[in-house]
Amino acid sequence: MHIPLTLSAGADVPAGAKADAFRHAAEVVTGVLGPATLLGCWGDRAPFDTTPPAWGGPFRRWQRPDRPNCLELSAGEDGPELVLQPKDPAEYWLEELGEAARPITAFLAISRDDPTNDGLGFPGFSTTEDWDEFSDALGTFLATLPTVTRALGVELSIPMHAAIPGTSGPITFHLACGDQLELALYENRCLLTDDALTRLGWLKETTLPSACDHLYDGAELVSHHSAAYGPGAPGASSLGDLLVDTAKAFGIKAPTGLNPHYSADDLGGYRARFYALPHGGYRYADDDVPPPPRAPKVDHEQQLTIAAQAYGAGEDDVAAQALARTAGVMAADTAQRALEAAQRYALARAASGDHVGALRYAEVTLRLPVETGPAELRNADRLRATGASPGARHVYEQLADHPAFALRLLARGRLLASAREAGDKPTARALLEGRLGDIQWHADRPTALRTLRSAAETGVPIALFDLGKRLLHDDEIDEARTVFHRVTELDTGLTCRALFKIGETHARQNDHVGAHTWYLHALEAPGEPDTAALAAVNGTLGGTAKAARDLPEARRRFRAVLDTGDPAHRPWAAAHLAEIAYWTGEHDTAARYYELTLATGTRDPELVGEASYRLAEIRRDAGDFELAERCLLRAADSGHPDFTQQARTLLDTLR
Repeated sequence: MHIPLTLSAGADVPAGAKADAFRHAAEVVTGVLGPATLLGCWGDRAPFDTTPPAWGGPFRRWQRPDRPNCLELSAGEDGPELVLQPKDPAEYWLEELGEAARPITAFLAISRDDPTNDGLGFPGFSTTEDWDEFSDALGTFLATLPTVTRALGVELSIPMHAAIPGTSGPITFHLACGDQLELALYENRCLLTDDALTRLGWLKETTLPSACDHLYDGAELVSHHSAAYGPGAPGASSLGDLLVDTAKAFGIKAPTGLNPHYSADDLGGYRARFYALPHGGYRYADDDVPPPPRAPKVDHEQQLTIAAQAYGAGEDDVAAQALARTAGVMAADTAQRALEAAQRYALARAASGDHVGALRYAEVTLRLPVETGPAELRNADRLRATGASPGARHVYEQLADHPAFALRLLARGRLLASAREAGDKPTARALLEGRLGDIQWHADRPTALRTLRSAAETGVPIALFDLGKRLLHDDEIDEARTVFHRVTELDTGLTCRALFKIGETHARQNDHVGAHTWYLHALEAPGEPDTAALAAVNGTLGGTAKAARDLPEARRRFRAVLDTGDPAHRPWAAAHLAEIAYWTGEHDTAARYYELTLATGTRDPELVGEASYRLAEIRRDAGDFELAERCLLRAADSGHPDFTQQARTLLDTLR
């Protein structure tokens, strides 16, 4: 018989709340029946070969010698539930669990010295010499352990000897879990440096004190510890990898080289058995020769947790280093979370008046992206490597204004690295303050502008340009124009863009003659061609000519955009040329440009919708109904409200 004790919000309730509900229910039952005779966690397999819920598998069982049934408080998907079941099958299933074809893993059994448990059999322990198999089992066990111990109201203390080559197997590791789960490393006697341990994911005790109590008789002081994980926290399972990676780096050859104290866990009259930890075959390795230290892998999930805890403790250097170690992570979600964390910490430090701390996190955001980037960036990297620093800097400056956010960060990171190499502190400061101002922009614009003005005081071109753009955005036209003029006086790759922006300041004040003059100046800017800026200028001039129905001039300007090869502007230029040809009845020319618009790979609903719909009209008029139908289907799927409806209407006439 099952009696669910579910919570009102069901599966959406946090794991910690479900653990608290379980603990409360256990207290109520204990008040009636007395202490449970058996408790623990089912791990990856509950009675009878069912899968425990994702939040954990804690259980408490009450049974009496003279009763055929037992009462069990167990974990359901939505919270605790009471289960009344026959005692004999339950005991038999437990005893035979270790005999199944699939070895038992991630199981925790805590039994009470009680006459009811006399003769109660427990499954035998499985052993393994395979690190991966052990790591998987341990990770499964640890993933929900903080939730389980909170639900059961117990605190686990598990010291582990380690067969480190050249030693007598001292107590080396300690796993503590009550409200939080944490792994500690006692003062170690190995070849790994502090830096190597940090890369593995360990935190120095002297830098950030451990969250749990790791005191144990016969053990040394704690040297390093892991991040701490509470109920439901992602990443708890990563401590299994941390233990395995460290043991392997210490030269321990197999999981049997770790020996936890099973029988030493006195839990108020209860004894614990941990089935996810190594058992049997423990051997010392005094004669083994330790391997040379290896470069450890980085657990990115763990680094995020370390960063959060270090930030909370005010250890910004530790937090920033942990976030920086996620650079190169392939999982886009993890990279985005690292970036968001660094930006969040930067904002908080700036708001508290800690400018140095804010810049520390701003710098982290420039170190996270490690992609090689487009050809322009790779070419600039080669120029920089060959000593052609000014040319490389000009390209980096242009890419620092790129529409793609990740590429902007990449380019600014390169500029920062170049400045640091050259000992150029003003440029480094300007880049960091500019990045901080960018982070602040969406949260507090007045503060962001103050930060950007501070960066611009250095006279660094990219800092001035950033300030000018933000001023223009906020309609501070005159100040923006002054700032852009300052950019044009410097040796920079942003000259063409600054001249174009000066033209925009005139256009915003309806001075179209002045705007046109400065646009033409931009086309004549000295230095290497800035293709993106030239495309933007010609596109603006083409749009003005098209609006004035100066179609020859419009065509000339839009063709010039295509000639730049700039991918951001090519779809729009092709679409404008197609529309002009459509207006003038040059349908073959229009079709070619509409096809070019689609061939650019644009996903803009308006461009895709119009190009597909106009192509369908042209193909229908030419008698090619099959191609017209395909184009209409694409227009109908474009997502643009006007062309979607028109395409569906025209489709009905073709069918």
